[in-house]
Amino acid sequence: SAPAAAIAQDVWRTPDGKPAAESPSRKAVNDFGVSLLVTADDWQSKWNTPSSTVPMFNAAARVKTGGTLSILTFVANPKPAPSSNELKVVSHIRVLRPDGSSSVDAPNLPCLRGTLQGPATNTRLCEAVIAFRADPGDQRGTWKVEVTVTDVNRSIAVPVEATFSVEGD
Repeated sequence: SAPAAAIAQDVWRTPDGKPAAESPSRKAVNDFGVSLLVTADDWQSKWNTPSSTVPMFNAAARVKTGGTLSILTFVANPKPAPSSNELKVVSHIRVLRPDGSSSVDAPNLPCLRGTLQGPATNTRLCEAVIAFRADPGDQRGTWKVEVTVTDVNRSIAVPVEATFSVEGD
């Protein structure tokens, strides 16, 4: 078995139910989990299914000119406010070009809000989804996505990151 520090605090699980290892794109702090996924999948059709269906997404490492990727942030175990059961989770999304300049720098985006529905440990998709299209003028090379998700009710921020490469035709 993996050392305890390498497990994402038992928040994230593999499809067979085992604790998932922590990685740059999947972390947990004090039982608040954040997972970042870059995918070329039609994520909406996979996500919008009955809660009994577990959607399986494919990570994308590259995109060609004209192609699109979706940047999805998932959260598990947000803490509702004690008095109102309201969630207050925000995210800061940055997308950096290969030269380090910002393509997207969006702080304080709503991630989860409203009353907690269902078990807190259910995986939830943040409201802020970034659609990336590789245009002909975009820099070729490795792009970096940095997302920091803050559970305001817990005063905990969890940073995650992922990369993908933009390639020519």
